[in-house]
Amino acid sequence: MLVLVSSPGWQSSSVLAQTVAQAPGGVAGLPVVPAGVGSRLNNSVSLLPAPSLAPGLLRPEMLGVPASGAVSGQDAGALSVGTGRSAVPLAKSGQASLSPKADEVPAAQTLGPAVRTEGSRRASCDAWTNRLIFAAGFVFSLLLVPQIAKNFINLSAGHAQALSALSWTGFATNVLANALYLGYFRAKKEHSRAVIQLIGLLAGTVVLGQMLLAGVMPLTAFIAVTAVVGLDLGFNFLAYKGRLSARVAPLDKALQTAAGLTGTLLFMFGPVAALVAMALHPADIAGIALGSVVLGLVGDMLLSPRLMLTKDALGLSSNLWSVVLAGVARLVWMYVCGNVPALLFWPMMILVPAYFAFAAVMNHRRPFDASPRG
Repeated sequence: MLVLVSSPGWQSSSVLAQTVAQAPGGVAGLPVVPAGVGSRLNNSVSLLPAPSLAPGLLRPEMLGVPASGAVSGQDAGALSVGTGRSAVPLAKSGQASLSPKADEVPAAQTLGPAVRTEGSRRASCDAWTNRLIFAAGFVFSLLLVPQIAKNFINLSAGHAQALSALSWTGFATNVLANALYLGYFRAKKEHSRAVIQLIGLLAGTVVLGQMLLAGVMPLTAFIAVTAVVGLDLGFNFLAYKGRLSARVAPLDKALQTAAGLTGTLLFMFGPVAALVAMALHPADIAGIALGSVVLGLVGDMLLSPRLMLTKDALGLSSNLWSVVLAGVARLVWMYVCGNVPALLFWPMMILVPAYFAFAAVMNHRRPFDASPRG
């Protein structure tokens, strides 16, 4: 059979049709096109061999037609291949060219192997870093469980002073940062990261309540923080459900513009306050839950590859700050005070730099341009 494709380089559609029809026995093994099957071709339509024939079998020179020239495009006939009921109309006047349009060709067929390989690498990095985000969410959901449990044990045993090594200002700023980031990621529809902030918000509020019972946190500060938390949860719930009024919706967008930066600054203050509290109360460092410190460090490490991949400079700077001060520095201080076993401390000190070096190398080898997502 014959296949019709666009061929603007052939001189004349009518000459081509006549040449093929008059050629005895066909051209290069092609069947003769009967004279009654349309003597004209539609504008820029020409005849090429079917895919089963050798490439380049039918050429303009074989038909006595110059290889270059303009197509007249004045006739608007029709051509069918085959006879009788099997005849298939291939082109009609006024219809689009038989060649597929650029937007009708699948992207996988238009991209070269190298481009497709790069695309698959980017998709793989995107998927894996998203899995790490979900893993970090699981880790952060357990982050304060050891600290809450240890606080409960100390309070039950009458050792409220043990909570003095915890900084209520550090926990309060972290809770407020969680509140800001909750709205920030909710507005960006990064639901996985918004859930992480919600978990941190609720767990941090529980720890603040325990510190209030221990007499470590002032009542007025606790009331102020919990009031902000309540307003934040209510506002974000209404925004998530789309129940904000038309007057409030623009305010929500304006608030989220500054929420990311403000939340980052608050998060960066938290580890500093925690280190100051440890320095002021070295005898009470045993009241700090080692499990919470390790979980926090691991969670921050799991978030880092995604922040590198999406080129989120603000988030990555806050993340690295937390890794160094809230994780590594606190572990070093606790190790010096004899509250961290060497079998845990030294492997962690080797793992942290090795992990970030590996993440940086993989990110450099597989670049990915994208806006921050969850």
